[in-house]
Amino acid sequence: MTLILKMAMMITIIFFLYSGIKRFLSPWRKLYSSQKHQQFYLLDERHNAHKNFTLTYKGLLFEGEKYLRDKNNPESVSSILISTASSADADSLTTDDLLYIEEQVKLHYPDAEIEWEEPLQDLSVK
Repeated sequence: MTLILKMAMMITIIFFLYSGIKRFLSPWRKLYSSQKHQQFYLLDERHNAHKNFTLTYKGLLFEGEKYLRDKNNPESVSSILISTASSADADSLTTDDLLYIEEQVKLHYPDAEIEWEEPLQDLSVK
């Protein structure tokens, strides 16, 4: 009976350690932590060009849609459309902020043309 209890305790400890480490290393946790601290963070699966990326800057959350030039080559991202979840908070951004975001995205996708969705598009034109 004590052997079963010891094994159950050991399994429980291992489970909680595994869950804690998995949560601590989660990229989504890093994204939300960066958003809370108003830092820049880009969450992207570079090897999967069909998945959109998410980034945070100055506490705002953005989503970037990747469009491929060649469906067979995932490295050929031709354009990226960046939008924000809340257009009301987008008013706090400046043109320099958008240029900084573009620079950071260009580091990952140098050949891609970056476009902005409606509330941000007006800011990038100015």
